[in-house]
Amino acid sequence: MTFNYLLSAILGFGLSANVSAEFKQRSYIALSQEQGQILWLQTGAKSSLNTFNGQTGALEQTIDLTIKPEQLIMGFTPDGFKIALLESGGLSILHRTGKTLRTVKVPNLPKLPSSYQPATAITNAAGTAQLFHDAQTQQLRVIHTGNGRELAVVDLPEARLLALGLDANMNKVSFVTQGKTGKADLQVYDLFKKTTVKTYEIRAPATFSQPVVFSSDGNYAALLPQLINLQTEEVFTVKDAIGSAVFTANNEALLFASKQGLQRLELSTQQQRPLTLNLPANCRTAIAEDISADQKRLAFASLCSNDPKTLAVVSFLDANTGQWQRNVKLAKP
Repeated sequence: MTFNYLLSAILGFGLSANVSAEFKQRSYIALSQEQGQILWLQTGAKSSLNTFNGQTGALEQTIDLTIKPEQLIMGFTPDGFKIALLESGGLSILHRTGKTLRTVKVPNLPKLPSSYQPATAITNAAGTAQLFHDAQTQQLRVIHTGNGRELAVVDLPEARLLALGLDANMNKVSFVTQGKTGKADLQVYDLFKKTTVKTYEIRAPATFSQPVVFSSDGNYAALLPQLINLQTEEVFTVKDAIGSAVFTANNEALLFASKQGLQRLELSTQQQRPLTLNLPANCRTAIAEDISADQKRLAFASLCSNDPKTLAVVSFLDANTGQWQRNVKLAKP
């Protein structure tokens, strides 16, 4: 799974539960390399990991996860086999059975890790590095997820932080800040040259509502509804965009959700058109997405309402063309 860098990557959307309980309800999917299974991670007061048959959508296994209110599930690791969990001891990597494999230290986490923002992990494509915001020192830290080594530190301006992003190859980070004037700036920072590449004035997003997403070739960055050409420095507003961005694997198009359904924007012409997913009428909201390990298939999950048998519909698309291939109905646990 590699949407944590788009998404990234892995990207989950959801509604907040009772704030006093410190639980957040989010949904994540991953395309497992094992027997073509679909994994569904549900966070909240009753967190669980469900495994579905990738062809039929039949439920094969449910594992209830014991999560404390002060802990934060940050989604799947990019390989789709493990889960990232933030807790007082640092970042823990859990096996899909729920067993803790390792915990690496993350400096200056909040007293309640469940309050950490952004809630969804932001990693490079390989998942070996994760980006963290250190609110105490006003810095960004890139932490190795295997040994906890600090790979990079970036000083932030004295302004309100709204969004973060890390590119696929861990060459660049991006961050959006808002000063007292209300103006929002998106900065792209080169981790190797240790310098700001460029600053763009953009429309301020809701705080940590989505990550800054880089195309895998590093030519574009998206924080919808804004799309930035990092080569020409053009800032383009994507019409009707909601949620976060997904670039096709060939970097020719941007896929995004709208109130009218999934849309495709051609990067070369900035023309957009709807994508037909052939969803049932009661399954309309794309809440999670993933890309297969071979970079050939995209998967979008849409929740279904008022359906006693179906939890969600997973739509498979060609990762290069964005062409719809098939839908799989996930059986309700």
